[in-house]
Amino acid sequence: MTEPGTPHEPDEINTLVNRLLPERLHRLQRASGLPVVFGGAIRWGGGAPRLVISRLVGTHGDGLVGLEVESGRGLG
Repeated sequence: MTEPGTPHEPDEINTLVNRLLPERLHRLQRASGLPVVFGGAIRWGGGAPRLVISRLVGTHGDGLVGLEVESGRGLG
């Protein structure tokens, strides 16, 4: 059961992620000192959940945008 006012539809969740993610990624970059950070929404279904990268901070290009990374996998 979700809390009242908690987004639960995929479109609502993506809208919320897209609104909050830029500021949160810049905050993460400043706090961690990492030169590159990225994030996005989680896509469920068809096996393991996957992070769908939609925002990048500190990169020179946007080649990772749209990349889906399965849970338990990494990019390094």
